[in-house]
Amino acid sequence: LQRRGLKPDVVAYNALISACDEGGQWETALRFFEELQERGLEPDAVTYNALMAASARDPSRWETTVALFGELRRRGLAPDVATYNTMISACERSGRWQTALGVFRELLRRGLEPNSITYSLAISACEAAGRFDEAKAIVHMRNFRLCFPRLYSVPGALVLHNVTAAIARTAVRAALDDLRRTPEDRHFYPGSPKGDFVIVTGRGRKSDGGEPVLRPAILDLFRREYKQLHCAQDPQNSGRLIVHALSLRAWATESRHHRRTRPS
Repeated sequence: LQRRGLKPDVVAYNALISACDEGGQWETALRFFEELQERGLEPDAVTYNALMAASARDPSRWETTVALFGELRRRGLAPDVATYNTMISACERSGRWQTALGVFRELLRRGLEPNSITYSLAISACEAAGRFDEAKAIVHMRNFRLCFPRLYSVPGALVLHNVTAAIARTAVRAALDDLRRTPEDRHFYPGSPKGDFVIVTGRGRKSDGGEPVLRPAILDLFRREYKQLHCAQDPQNSGRLIVHALSLRAWATESRHHRRTRPS
């Protein structure tokens, strides 16, 4: 553009900064941001979103990402869902689950609709910190199920296609919490399960290298947190896990009994 005597506008700089973000070139992105202002141009929300995304890739730049978020608002620009997603991502990468939840809740208070990326990042931040109850609370939100309609769509099954490992583990925890309640108190499975409980993980064909990711993650979850339950790969379908009905019923009964006899 400049060799032809053309002056780049904000849209052109936004494209350059976005390209730097995708290429992991933070310092170059920052130079373009500074050059934009030196030319008398005003950065817009798209500019800040792109620069924040480039900054958020490195957890050590956490304070820079927060400063950019604050600068965006001081300029009177309105953060959109992409802005909040970037902030939640920065929190998740730097291990700040409480701040991630705070940003998530601010998004909701402003009347913005979270998308699948928002939910994935917020759940990942909580799950990585061992805050499983907070992660499950997000799964119970109505709009979460609109973004992931297949999860609890099949009676007696959990369909984990196209979700992250963090969402998959959280969805399993929420499903099992549901199944150990009495039928009238359930959110996802109102009827009593008939037979085995099926977890559809897929065969990993869409994963990097074609290797399954969710199946080993869920099997490891059962080994660590649900040792009483018998969960194994379906011998007829490697993309499914089976939680055997007898172990599930015994576990649910024991869990309900434990809750009733636990001191209040």
